[in-house]
Amino acid sequence: MKLEGKVDFKKKFSLFGLTSVGIAILLLILLVNNFIEIIPLQKKIIQGTAVLLPIFISPVGGLFGYIGLTLTEYNDRISYIGLVSNIALAAFTPLYMFFGTFIFGV
Repeated sequence: MKLEGKVDFKKKFSLFGLTSVGIAILLLILLVNNFIEIIPLQKKIIQGTAVLLPIFISPVGGLFGYIGLTLTEYNDRISYIGLVSNIALAAFTPLYMFFGTFIFGV
């Protein structure tokens, strides 16, 4: 018996996983734009925020990835990729600040 209008949670992807990967991709695009300046930022005030944003936004993406992993009964690859990439992006800012200070010494 097939039920119409019901959500099937046994699909091969989850909405939480896709949201987690989307957040990671958005943060990665902002970081790449900060270093390469594909689209130059005109205001000097917002230039450093691209480096600081992953500390505040990546835990939200990691939480979405974790929720996507726990809600599904199967091994959800998209949620796992989103969780790992958001953890890596959250670790980027402290490592960037540490090695920047260590190498250039301010």
